Amino acid sequence: MADNDKATAASSSGTNRWSLHGMTAIVTGGTKGIGYAIVEELTGFGARVHTCCRTQTDLNKCLFEWQAKGFQITGSVCDVSSQDQREKLMSTVSSEFGGKLNILINNVGTNVPKPTPSFTKEDLSLIMGTNFESAYNMCQLAYPLLKASGAGSIVFISSISGVVTLNTESIYGATKGAMNHFAKYLACEWAKDNIRVNSVAPGVIRTPLAEPYNEICSEAIKSRTPMGRTGEPEEVSSLVGFLDNWTWKISHIPREKNMAADWIAKWSCDQPRGLQLLSRPPNELKPILRADSLGVSHPRIVISARVCCAFANDNENQGTLT
Repeated sequence: MADNDKATAASSSGTNRWSLHGMTAIVTGGTKGIGYAIVEELTGFGARVHTCCRTQTDLNKCLFEWQAKGFQITGSVCDVSSQDQREKLMSTVSSEFGGKLNILINNVGTNVPKPTPSFTKEDLSLIMGTNFESAYNMCQLAYPLLKASGAGSIVFISSISGVVTLNTESIYGATKGAMNHFAKYLACEWAKDNIRVNSVAPGVIRTPLAEPYNEICSEAIKSRTPMGRTGEPEEVSSLVGFLDNWTWKISHIPREKNMAADWIAKWSCDQPRGLQLLSRPPNELKPILRADSLGVSHPRIVISARVCCAFANDNENQGTLT
């Protein structure tokens, strides 16, 4: 299928399911891999998207491609590991979108695979700064814009390594585990401001960052993956697009006292593009969470997307969703 046909199909499909028309979004690291797929997914549903990357060359190449497809996408050169550049990026976004922002996608990530004794303090600073500190601060900077929009959504692109242990990834896994837990805190803290927060934890996806693993560990990955292959970026971006949609609100869930909801978005094995949503009390969810966390599942079948919602009078149960 040609690119223009794919764009038309995505837009048509989006119209049938939901729409992001009128929404604004920023996707960090949107010129490659999962980030690139997310940019196209959100734009295909009608959102205006701003993205960033570290080099002008990569940015210009992608902007040219998107312009040819008729997408409303703008971009900036930004290294999100730099505090000054993050502040400049958010200032640009604020000016472009009139001081309001609906969607923040914290996608940027890096890794230096080594055995734990071999890591240096520079490695620790690089991976922590790029993966976690940047995402943490981007949320802080975006908060006034998300609140002003009246319908905010944050999605962290985490990793299965933040849920289960993988060889040579102790720092990377620690940043993703921190990201998952931070998402729970923000979801509870910012729910009152109509800001929803999700963390998506894919397995091995066919991206430039994961290419070394695909080459070295391809058979091991296949043997632990029900579908027998690595995932595709579009299999993650479609879930992100779903989570950023405000036509499914938590308002239809009864706001019972001492009730919290932890939404588990799952790919269905028999309906690969479908989603099953479960909303249950914390005591019923715990076995499900443990099963998902312990199983090494293909990202198309199971992607953890947890939203802890701070309901009325729910202070004593917010900390039970672990």
